[in-house]
Amino acid sequence: MSAVRIGFVGLGIIAETHLAVLAGMPEADLVFTVDPRTDRPPPRFREAAVPHFAGLAEAVATYDVDLLVLATPTPTHADLAVEALTTTGARVLVEKPLVHDIDALGRLEGLAPQVDLGRIAVAHHFAFSPEVRWAAGLIAAHPEWGPVTGITSAFHDPYLLLGGHAFAAYVSSWMDSGINQLSMLTRFVDLTDLTSRHEDEQGAAAGTVRPAPPACGPAGTRRRAARRASSSWARPAPRCGSTTPP
Repeated sequence: MSAVRIGFVGLGIIAETHLAVLAGMPEADLVFTVDPRTDRPPPRFREAAVPHFAGLAEAVATYDVDLLVLATPTPTHADLAVEALTTTGARVLVEKPLVHDIDALGRLEGLAPQVDLGRIAVAHHFAFSPEVRWAAGLIAAHPEWGPVTGITSAFHDPYLLLGGHAFAAYVSSWMDSGINQLSMLTRFVDLTDLTSRHEDEQGAAAGTVRPAPPACGPAGTRRRAARRASSSWARPAPRCGSTTPP
């Protein structure tokens, strides 16, 4: 099998995870990285230096790739996705969320039919994390337990320890971690809409979704299904010696 040539855009925190996974995939060939920041050197890939560019346009004008990974701040996703889809023939993997508002989504949808939107995908990594895969597999292996009737998920958001510049990158806890939680819930129930949400000034947030109606069972009976799936995420307590405000 020929190697998949990859261009990686955005060298923030999540890039470390992406690049570590790609390094362990023999079929992955990292062709270049892109990031406008100059405060630190670009990462090495499999102990070797990789061509690095300050902007996507120069990178794709220099190298052809099969896949572009966009792991940049959320408000930049739409512009970069449009640029990638219209100036290259590569597939595009965008860190969640795909866009930051409805207008940006409309811009992407407006590229069709001139652009094949089947080339773009979103990285919902939390939905496939080890603990979620374990739980989904366990439930699938025991149909005698019946349908899921409730899910509670809570975790600390590490980005909140980084302060104001982190919020500039991911917009809000709902925009960043909320996507994680909603994508995780889809592994267990079919969601229909968001029925409530709350976010406080400290970044803690919570929400409730309405699952799809229960399916009909034998002889037209209604099988019991989840009535509510709740999820919350909170600002972690400052570590000892931390200057992070409470």
